[in-house]
Amino acid sequence: MPLVSRYWYPARRCMTLRVWPDRRRVPAALCTSIRLHRARPRPQIGDVAPPKPPVSWTGEYLHGGLGGSVPKAVRVAPEDLMTSASTVDAHADTMRSAHATAQADIEAAHNGVPGGSAVALTAAVTKWQADSTAMFAQMVGHAEALRDGARVYVQVDEQGAAAIDSASDDVVDLGL
Repeated sequence: MPLVSRYWYPARRCMTLRVWPDRRRVPAALCTSIRLHRARPRPQIGDVAPPKPPVSWTGEYLHGGLGGSVPKAVRVAPEDLMTSASTVDAHADTMRSAHATAQADIEAAHNGVPGGSAVALTAAVTKWQADSTAMFAQMVGHAEALRDGARVYVQVDEQGAAAIDSASDDVVDLGL
């Protein structure tokens, strides 16, 4: 499973995402980085106090520390996003069951613990249960975001194809 790190540079108004091929830290030359810059539209002449414009992102693809612009053709495989979502769901279920088993084992061992330690152990188990629930919810949220991304990509791709088809029909109708 790849390791992803994120660095935010407030002064430069950019964020760098770095992906390592596996969980080990390897030299930067072997990892893939993407730098995202906040881009704001230019104000128009005559604008007195324009409302705060929405933030959009422009990017650079950095491979092995070498900069370059993002290629114009973006290739997305929605099936891969759906597969990744299923994998995240499976990991979430595995994590949830492993944590539940560990917490049950701790609670079962609770009987032989002296009074003060039992109170501390109960507090720790309660915190661990809350943390486990939060991690599970976050993983399920990530899986759902992957599914939503796949659905939206397919939908936008189909809308773009329909727009191209209708534009080609209009060109034919012009008699050219």
